[in-house]
Amino acid sequence: MKKILLIDDNPMNNNGYIQPLKQKYDVVVVMSIIAAKRKLRFHKFDLIIIDIMMPTPGVQCTDELSTGLYFYSEEIQPKFPKTPVLF
Repeated sequence: MKKILLIDDNPMNNNGYIQPLKQKYDVVVVMSIIAAKRKLRFHKFDLIIIDIMMPTPGVQCTDELSTGLYFYSEEIQPKFPKTPVLF
């Protein structure tokens, strides 16, 4: 089964699309950048979905409006360049 990592500090807002995904995929939901870093260290994902607006703990970015983009450019893209990412 393909694995999806969803990084979102408030996944309840996205429950409308999370539940259908869970019917066909193994969906791992984390609510912080720190938790995402841990998951990415030990697991491989077929798709990563990132909320752009996130609290900043765990990254050197201080702008909550672009934390997800910063995390992507600093952590995901260099280490997992072939993994598709949705924002």
